[in-house]
Parts: sequence; structure tokens; C-alpha cells
Amino acid sequence: MWNKQKLFSAIIALFSLTAVHAQWSETGIAGYYADNLHGKKTVGGELYDKYALTAAHHNLPIGSRILITRLDNQQSVEVRVNDCCLAVKGRIVSLSRAAAEKIGLIQAGTAQVRIDLVSRGDGKTCAGDKPVAAYSKEAEKVTPKGGSAPAVEKGPVAPGTYRADALKPIQSGFGVQVGAYSDKANAEARVEEMRKKGFKDLLVTYKGADQKIPYKVIIGPFDTAASAAAYNKNLAAKHKVKGHVVSLKEG
Repeated sequence: MWNKQKLFSAIIALFSLTAVHAQWSETGIAGYYADNLHGKKTVGGELYDKYALTAAHHNLPIGSRILITRLDNQQSVEVRVNDCCLAVKGRIVSLSRAAAEKIGLIQAGTAQVRIDLVSRGDGKTCAGDKPVAAYSKEAEKVTPKGGSAPAVEKGPVAPGTYRADALKPIQSGFGVQVGAYSDKANAEARVEEMRKKGFKDLLVTYKGADQKIPYKVIIGPFDTAASAAAYNKNLAAKHKVKGHVVSLKEG
């Protein structure tokens, strides 16, 4: 039987953990390491172990512990950040093979996930702007949706859905619309506002100059309408942001 002091301590610990989780979270695409990187040195200095529950993140400091939740099946795994990965490929985190197996990522290759911070490490902060240590181009086994399409130099020139950061066309999947605008500047302002709130997977849909409201700001892409709906529900409950699910198939 627990005495009152132990029970009080447990409640405080649980409250502290919940508070840490509430401090920081993000959503985006997760991938996993290629098996041939097993034994390679990570940014944290240790060797990559595909059997350990670890991950490479694009900007969290080494030593951080994070909870990864796959949005389409709600499977979760807690991992320790010991390496850095690239955000420019569309991924915000790359999991060890063992961690990927915990959330059914091996067959899918990539998936939309939510990352909640459990504890912040005190090691090197990952810059996310160039390949480092074990995480290299070899690990990019699966290209995220839209990742192979050519970038448009000066913005959308034809109707379609584009990544807000790289203007790469997206032609399938689903998204959560969080804004619709007749003016491009207002759409860009909404993108910047969402970025400041920590959202990274932002898309801009351009319907064409003949449309009354040609610009839409969307979070995504998601593989299924169900996963987009689950994310939208969490978006409203946790961030008080209103949105609705849209198809990206026809831009």
C-alpha cells in the first residue's frame, strides 16, 4: 500500500510529465534508418544501434526524449534523440528500426506523426540544414509524397497544391484546410502565423487567377481522410485551430 507521501509524489510526477508534454509538440513525416547504417557513428557520438529505441530529429538537442505517435493508427513509441536528420526532404524525424517496428512503420516506409517532448536534452542542437553523421542520403529509402517533383522557382504558375516551404506539387492524399484567401499576401501571412505556432507541414493550394478565392492554406498531406480527420480533431482540441478535411487529388 502506498502512503500519502508516495501517492502525492506520484501525482506530482505525473503532473510534471504532462506539463512537459504540453510545452512542445509538432507534426510531420517520420521515416526510419536504412539497415546498412547499423554501427555507424551518430552526432551524439555513439554508434547507431538498429535494435535500440532511438531517433534522429531535425532540431531537438541530443539527449532529448520524445514520444512519437503515428496519426493514422495511434501507435506510439518513446525514443531518445541521439542523431540529426534532414527536414528539407519532408521528414522531421527518422526512427531506429526497432522504434519503427513499434508503430508499424517498416511496411509503410513513412507516416504522418505527432512528436511530444518528454524531456529536453542538453547536447548539441541539430541544425537540420545539411547531412550529418549516420543520417545521410542513404537513409532516404522512401521519398515523401511530392518529394521527387521539381521545385517552382518563383511560385505557383498553374493551379495545384504546393508545399509552402519548397513549392513542390502535391497531387494525392488529404489535408486539413486552415484558411482560404483571395490575396496571396494574406495566405503567406497565415503560413507565417502557423509556422510561428510550430506547424511545419504547411501547403498552399492555388486554384487559378480566375477563381474568387484562389489561395488555401492546408496542413498535410495525410495518406487517408481518416488520418486527416483525426489530426483535425486534435488540432481543434489542443490548439483551438478550426479546420476541415479536403482532398488534394485535384489540387
